[in-house]
Amino acid sequence: RPDFLAAHPDFAGRVKTLKVHMEDQATKVVHWDAVYDLGRFLAPGKPPKLLETMPAMPESGSQPRFLTFCPAEGSGPHRYELSVTALDNSDAPIEYL
Repeated sequence: RPDFLAAHPDFAGRVKTLKVHMEDQATKVVHWDAVYDLGRFLAPGKPPKLLETMPAMPESGSQPRFLTFCPAEGSGPHRYELSVTALDNSDAPIEYL
């Protein structure tokens, strides 16, 4: 988002990878857990993007491909939690994200 990048001009230069984790809080099924190397796909001068076609880093999580979800009818309510963490060159979280 242009507003975010304007407020944090150092972000594009600091971010190396994005870690994603999505879990069904009712069943504890992990639907997505992977790390993406943005550096491999960054174009100079362009904002970082995580595209659908970008492969996750090998062995970077327990569920590298997003599992679609459609709870069984009558299975009760489900709550899904998604976290996205930007990591720098030291694999430390970039805290303002």
